Amino acid sequence: HTVDGAFITAGIFAMGVLAFYLIKRRYVEMAKTGFKFAATFTVIATIAQVIIGDLHGYEVAHQQPLKLAMVEGKFETEKCASLDLFGIIDQENKQSRMLLKIPCLLSFLSYHDFNAEVKGIDELINDYQNKSKEYANLIPVLEQKLQQAQTPEEKQKIKDQLAEAKVKAHAFNIKYEDLPSIPLVFTTFHLMVYLGFYFVLIALLAWWFAKKGTLEKHKGFLWLLVLSIPLPYMANLLGWMSAEVGRQPWIVFGMLLTRDGVSFVPASQVALSIAVFTTIYTIFFIVFLYLIFKTIGKGPNITTAKEESVPPVNPNPAFTTNFSKSEEVK
Repeated sequence: HTVDGAFITAGIFAMGVLAFYLIKRRYVEMAKTGFKFAATFTVIATIAQVIIGDLHGYEVAHQQPLKLAMVEGKFETEKCASLDLFGIIDQENKQSRMLLKIPCLLSFLSYHDFNAEVKGIDELINDYQNKSKEYANLIPVLEQKLQQAQTPEEKQKIKDQLAEAKVKAHAFNIKYEDLPSIPLVFTTFHLMVYLGFYFVLIALLAWWFAKKGTLEKHKGFLWLLVLSIPLPYMANLLGWMSAEVGRQPWIVFGMLLTRDGVSFVPASQVALSIAVFTTIYTIFFIVFLYLIFKTIGKGPNITTAKEESVPPVNPNPAFTTNFSKSEEVK
């Protein structure tokens, strides 16, 4: 998913730059040829991203159902769950006010069944609390088995089971207050998806116009491609935010809570590290923009094949050979 996002970024960047050359009537033939390749590449990458995204959504539904419930703003369990496209999440009152819904589509995308049940946030938290109790009740049973174990192999096996039970009894013991900002998870995810389908649309239009040879007639569309260059970068960042915030309250699902993964490094050292990294990457970003604009402004280094050289009619006597003399006589 991330790699294909990088491919889309590259494709739209290339189309945007080539569109700029066509608008300014610079390197026109090169831009036309390059645009066809860039458009074809981007069409493949964007359509592949839709398929890959669907596969990841199916995986998240089975492996991280709480993340699915948050990215879709589902507080209550639904059968034939709707896919909510636009709306407002009220985390405090546990309400989702949706403006546009597609009935049953979330169930189909998540479980490939239009009537499948999609669990809501409240029920999932109850499920995790029940799991926590089950593992907690298992701990004394395993401790007793450990005392009765005879062989080293048997003891080690029970120790591993006991360690897992203790970890999960703690990790699954979560409350509603432990969840991250659900509006942030919902908004970042949906913006990423909207941008993804926008990329499919402009890639298909770009490919069609290039194929028909009418690209230069659509100056407005060419400017749209130029202005779209930053959008894939934004989509990648939105997807990262959705994934990282959406997996809370765990660092490792069902194993390690975020609050338990906090290091003992003093806050002042963390602040210093962040400040240094921010400074370094700001400098990198400025240099990156400078080099990009300079390279685009300079344009490609296009060389044409030189005409085949014709030997002079009266060669320099200093470089006349016996062979050339014989040719001259002829």
